[in-house]
Amino acid sequence: MNWNKDAWLGGWIFSGAEKALGPGEMGAVMARAGVGKTSFLVHLALEHMLDGHEVFHVALGHELVQVEAHYDELSSSRLSSLGTAERLEAMQDMARHRAIQAMPAGPIHAQRLAKALASYKEHLGLDPKLLLVDGMEPENAKSDITILANLARKLGLSVWFSILSPGQTPPENMDILCPKDLVQLVVQLQPAPMESEEQGSATAIIARLVRAFGRDHISGGELLLQADGLNPLDRGMGGHTRPSDYTLLSGGAKGAEETFGKCAQRWKLTEKNFSFQGREVSRTRGLVELSEEELALGDVSWTYLTNRLKRELSSSQAMRKVLQTIWHQVNPAGEVFCVGEVLQGGTVKGGTGWAVELAKQQRKPIWVFDQASSCWYEWFGDDWRACDPPTISQYRFCGTGTRHLAQDGIKAIEDLFLRSFGPVSEEL
Repeated sequence: MNWNKDAWLGGWIFSGAEKALGPGEMGAVMARAGVGKTSFLVHLALEHMLDGHEVFHVALGHELVQVEAHYDELSSSRLSSLGTAERLEAMQDMARHRAIQAMPAGPIHAQRLAKALASYKEHLGLDPKLLLVDGMEPENAKSDITILANLARKLGLSVWFSILSPGQTPPENMDILCPKDLVQLVVQLQPAPMESEEQGSATAIIARLVRAFGRDHISGGELLLQADGLNPLDRGMGGHTRPSDYTLLSGGAKGAEETFGKCAQRWKLTEKNFSFQGREVSRTRGLVELSEEELALGDVSWTYLTNRLKRELSSSQAMRKVLQTIWHQVNPAGEVFCVGEVLQGGTVKGGTGWAVELAKQQRKPIWVFDQASSCWYEWFGDDWRACDPPTISQYRFCGTGTRHLAQDGIKAIEDLFLRSFGPVSEEL
């Protein structure tokens, strides 16, 4: 089934009816570390799959769960206009059209890659025409690109790969890393020069088509994208992002979540509060009542959960559902803010501590305002460390915490919004 009503990335690169590379052709996305190469490749894959085609994604030096989380988050975002049942059907359909293979960082092994493709075709009937290779290292580029080019020609594949590059536009070493006779298209991603960079974290990315060699029907130019997820972003406000571009993901419960929601409304952010039928909530703005099928997406072994939290929680059906809703808050979020109490052992008190554990699993930035010490803490690898008060830098962020919110906890949340978006104004 064709679900693709908005192939914006293919439409940006190409003009006319053509929206993809042809068989045997190659494209590259170049950027510094952490700028969005994986998200770019996933968006390309989604557009390919939404048109009913199959994709093979090779993740060099990445964990399988990380790549799958990218697909889940970005596909849910792109299909957000669909109803729940239709969205789930589309996501399930896409999952059947992709294969993700995690491989060690380092040089590509031609035989291993060809064997993996053959295995998926033999056992799953998967015959992809788009190959994505994420995480190519510059020192291996010459040999890796030759391997991919030979494979693309032999199997009639189109190939996109990501590679680290310096920040210049275009990169001085572009022709060395991506030879013109093998790589037809090159896209470079760079942080956009916006106000938020003064806060130490870019909130927008500029995609530039810096090569279109031997190709017709090229659109190209520049495309402004959200840093969190690389969705299209209108410049507006002279190139600065607006509070209304941001979305709070929360649960709408009394206490910290209620205050996060009030601040989101006051600063005119979008608000989504995930709950379920029969649960009492304090926030109805942006309320999303999850079905039993949707709740099940956030299910987890109770033994695993209690081991992660290092304590027992009520195993009532209501508590299980509350914890399932937390998955819907954290999974699409680019970062997590929590107000509560940091416990010995590194967990956070209460059921909302599960949001923190999920974020740790998914390696997302996490900040906790500890009411006991009136201090902000940041998760740093394997422990908490005291830090300067943070700012909101991701377009979708989770705000959660304790029901027992003290006055300094309220102030911490209000100050977080004030630092991030400035004084409330009717012009926001």
